[in-house]
Amino acid sequence: MVPGAEVRRIKKALPLASAGNLSAHPSPNERPSGRRGRPNYRGSGEDRAPRRFELRDRPDITGGHVRPSQRPFGVAQEIRKIMEEGSLDDAIKMVSSAPISSQNEVVWTLLIKQALKEERTTLAFDTYNQMKKRGFMPTGRNYTAILSGYDHLSQLNPKQWERVNRIWEHYKAYLTACRGRDGVEGSEVLSPHVPYFKMLARLGEYDRMVSIFESMDTTGPLAPNKFLCTAILGLVARRPGSNTERGDVRADMASMTVKIANYMMEAKMIDNFALCTILRGLVKGGDEHLRVAWDILSKQIGDITDPSVLTDSAIEVDHFLFDVILELCCAMNKYHLAIDLVDRAIQSKNMKQIVTRNHVHYALDALSYQAAEANEQSKPPSVKLPTTPASSPSAASTSPSPLSPSAPLGLNALSAKALSLLEFTILEAYSGHPKDVLPTRSTYHRALVIAWRANDWETATRVFQIMTGLDPAHFTDAGSFQGPPKSLKSIEAVVDMDAQSMSYLVRIACARDDVGMIKIALRIHSYYGPKKMFGDGSNGGGRDGMDAFYRYKHAVAVREAVIRVMQESLTQAERVSYKQMLFTVKREKERLQQGRDFLEQTEA
Repeated sequence: MVPGAEVRRIKKALPLASAGNLSAHPSPNERPSGRRGRPNYRGSGEDRAPRRFELRDRPDITGGHVRPSQRPFGVAQEIRKIMEEGSLDDAIKMVSSAPISSQNEVVWTLLIKQALKEERTTLAFDTYNQMKKRGFMPTGRNYTAILSGYDHLSQLNPKQWERVNRIWEHYKAYLTACRGRDGVEGSEVLSPHVPYFKMLARLGEYDRMVSIFESMDTTGPLAPNKFLCTAILGLVARRPGSNTERGDVRADMASMTVKIANYMMEAKMIDNFALCTILRGLVKGGDEHLRVAWDILSKQIGDITDPSVLTDSAIEVDHFLFDVILELCCAMNKYHLAIDLVDRAIQSKNMKQIVTRNHVHYALDALSYQAAEANEQSKPPSVKLPTTPASSPSAASTSPSPLSPSAPLGLNALSAKALSLLEFTILEAYSGHPKDVLPTRSTYHRALVIAWRANDWETATRVFQIMTGLDPAHFTDAGSFQGPPKSLKSIEAVVDMDAQSMSYLVRIACARDDVGMIKIALRIHSYYGPKKMFGDGSNGGGRDGMDAFYRYKHAVAVREAVIRVMQESLTQAERVSYKQMLFTVKREKERLQQGRDFLEQTEA
């Protein structure tokens, strides 16, 4: 035994405990007793003492170094803070110098992701190699995080793509090792395919993507699931549709979609989103792919000509699926069915809530195609003015009012349907519709195209009134003396006429050969002015080729309209005004024609 004097000497040599330590760790005599007279080392309430393994008041990271007893979770939390401060190099240095017990693949993956986020690709790959050298094997989630980091790079140069392929080869080895294990979670193991396929799509390697898909297991936990298949279908559907040396890209894209769709149907994994993606890829193919899409739609939903299918099908028809169904109908020239589907949706209490502006656009396009076909089969006769001498002052007064309803021209039913769809979007937009149905300029253009093909002046002026908030009656002979026109719509809701919409209005008036209608159209043209209709000449009269095309068409239509009006009896002031308009239009027409000729020469 140690003598008492020696014990007293040792106690004096020991440093005294601090007051904080004394309060945190009271002596056994001060601790409350537990059951059977045993001391209660934890206590209760404010007197509760920490367990010995708790790291209270013991920092895990001191001076940039990791404590030997620190777990990887604590290290991960600390390096996140360091990287948020922009000190990635300090975080890598700290992890590199930490004990192996304080590291794991999650800690290293955090460093790699941050390096890729900062687009320091060389540092990211070196960090990946350091992780492998230390014996940490990435899992499916780690490979997903690393490949996703490469996918989010702004560009992939050949050197970076070579590194991605090396990582992919390591992942394939990991995938092979997983085949012999029990309890493998397929969704986690297969998740790295998605970012890798995205990078293949960026590089245009769609054939390699499909070959990898075909080489995968067809059964078992490592067989492609519906999430992976849907991701591939989405990438294929967004493939650019230009022609290449291999043939029509759209046909290739649809063929790839058929392969994946057949696998999904055999595995019975088609849901709402997968069906929508499959149809989106097939609708861009040829006639045979359209028939395949129609067969798939009929098998999964049923006969869509049945009014109850859209609401009672096993697969829910939401606005995305309804959109691609309408696109398929238009692609297969089933225009009447597309219009009927939109009508059914509008009349149904439940389906009405999923109708969007895009669905109305498909219905308007179908009406436009029907009007074009009807025009090809039998063009409606033009409405001629009464035979009154041009020099007679009563020539303009004997013609019917340009705003009054006229005899139907055979196609007015189509234009009336288009107008009712347009009015539906207006009413629903201001009635709290859950989807975006408020018409845009493109919606008004579609309605005006149908009115133009039907020679329906009444519908065209009504569309003009809804579009601009201006009353067409203000531009008649009697209304022109009432002062400047005022819009009935708020400024933010007004959609002004442009060259495309104005050209339809002028061409309808010229086709009807009604002087009163032509005058209204020309007064509306003058109200907006030639600068808005034709541009200022700084860019050739248009923002792009389509704008220039419609500006040119409008210039031709206005010139024809002015020439027709000048054949009538006019006052001296009106004749001077129309001559000035004719001079301006002729100059703009020549300028726009030069721009078109230049574009044709450069394209040739």
